[in-house]
Amino acid sequence: MGKLPHAASEREASVICRSGGALAGAARSGPRPVPRRARLLLGALVGMTCLATGCTTGLTAQQRQWLTEGHAAYERKQYRVAVERLTRFLTQVEGKPEVASALYIRGQSYALTGLRRQAYSDLQAAVQSGGDADVVWRAQVVLGTLYFEDGRWDAAAANLRAALARMPTGPPMDKLLWRLGLSLERSGRWEEAREAFAQIPRRVPGSQLVGGAERRLQLNAEHFAVQCGVFVERGNAEALRSSLAKSGFPASVRREPRPEGSRYVVLVGKYTAYEEAVRQLGAVRRQVPQAVLWP
Repeated sequence: MGKLPHAASEREASVICRSGGALAGAARSGPRPVPRRARLLLGALVGMTCLATGCTTGLTAQQRQWLTEGHAAYERKQYRVAVERLTRFLTQVEGKPEVASALYIRGQSYALTGLRRQAYSDLQAAVQSGGDADVVWRAQVVLGTLYFEDGRWDAAAANLRAALARMPTGPPMDKLLWRLGLSLERSGRWEEAREAFAQIPRRVPGSQLVGGAERRLQLNAEHFAVQCGVFVERGNAEALRSSLAKSGFPASVRREPRPEGSRYVVLVGKYTAYEEAVRQLGAVRRQVPQAVLWP
């Protein structure tokens, strides 16, 4: 079968933590391969204001230098240098406020050099350190992102929820709520996912994700499927459904509201598990290359 027109893709916002803590969304179509190296720009240089103004107390000049050089190396994307300097600092310093930010930055540096186990360890330690609240919620954002990349949906949801409870109101709250909703869907917690999506227009009404969140609520999904095409005419949708059925795929046609008007959507299967839907997507794409996951 040739490629069909009108196949729709769902926007998925991936969380990118930038300097200063801003987060941006990147649109993706369907599932993406999970990278072993975090393909993220993670985190602000928390603690640099304190260093610049000399408010660190109880640190030697050498310890302050290691901390400053570690933060600066991270900013220059010299992640191995950042790890080395911050490791020197953390080897000597305990129980100081700067420890949490050092763990946070070293954890992100580990993630960006592909050392996931060490990244998880440092970020979890930063959360448990009882340090600055700003460091804690940012570390939880990064943990939630890493868990999401690794397909650990419950852990991703737990960390994102904790971050949302601590962070200031407003952007990037919308990006985190979107990622939380996806995590809850993929762990089979559909009602909780809808609650997360419903918060986006309420808490960040100007967000670009409002439309996607409202569509999620309209769909009221309770399972995953493979979306093979979106058509204006029902006859075209039925033709694709019939073709898929002849190839052994359990296809159906569903009418859905879309921003451009009512459309007929061709879906294959009803899958409780996200991973099962991903496997079926691979099989369907051999016949319909532009197929994506639904919802």
